[in-house]
Amino acid sequence: MTSVLSKPDHVNTYSDATTPEQEIYVYQAGKSFELQLVFPKVIVEQPNPLLDHLSLCCPKDALNNMAQ
Repeated sequence: MTSVLSKPDHVNTYSDATTPEQEIYVYQAGKSFELQLVFPKVIVEQPNPLLDHLSLCCPKDALNNMAQ
């Protein structure tokens, strides 16, 4: 995947009680947006997992300004 889009700006991991561990590859898409590609975590049994989903988000707009 990184051979197509290059190295991501950063990689996050996510897991909870109902979701297997995931790796989120984050690419800056302009000044306001991020492209997030979500994959299952790489394991020995599946060294090249398929894309689970992607998100296009605006982190600035996702803030809860009332909570500050």
